Amino acid sequence: MDGQVAVLRPRKILVMGRAAAAGLLGRKRPGTETDADEWQGILCVPRCHPAAAMRFPRRDRQFRRDAAALIRMRTRRRT
Repeated sequence: MDGQVAVLRPRKILVMGRAAAAGLLGRKRPGTETDADEWQGILCVPRCHPAAAMRFPRRDRQFRRDAAALIRMRTRRRT
C-alpha cells in the first residue's frame, strides 16, 4: 500500500471494514462518523464494510448516510 499511496498521494483514505481499520490504524472497530485518524500524514476515515451493511439493517442505514455525505463532499469539491 505504501507504493500506491506514494503514487496517488491522496488527501483522504476511506478505510472500509474492521480488518482494514485494524491493519492500517490498529483499531478493532471500523469507527463512527466523527472518527478519523491519520496514517503517514493522510486523513483516514474508517467506516463499516459494504458486506456488513448488507447483512445488518442498522449498519446499512449508517452506510447509506456515510455514502451520501461522501458524495456531497465530492460534489462540493468539484464546483
